[in-house]
Amino acid sequence: MISDLDIYRAANLLIDRYGEGALPEAAQMIDRMLAEDDSEGRIVWRRIKRAIEALQMPASRLLHWEWRHRAVDRVDSAALLDHLVGAGG
Repeated sequence: MISDLDIYRAANLLIDRYGEGALPEAAQMIDRMLAEDDSEGRIVWRRIKRAIEALQMPASRLLHWEWRHRAVDRVDSAALLDHLVGAGG
């Protein structure tokens, strides 16, 4: 699994390169991963997209945002595990 630090590094690189266009760029990569049926890549890009949202968000809203998205990461991990176990069996 890719560390949170690496996810935030990638998010910062996208923000440096695309500025306000970083979020749409990440969304396009999520769509590309979906089209290529790359569930692991899609999960990584969703994490990067959420990191971009967090980095561009006013500090007053960040705590609520982080709490709300923690549950989504658990769901994604469970879905990936189910997919991998199903594919291997």
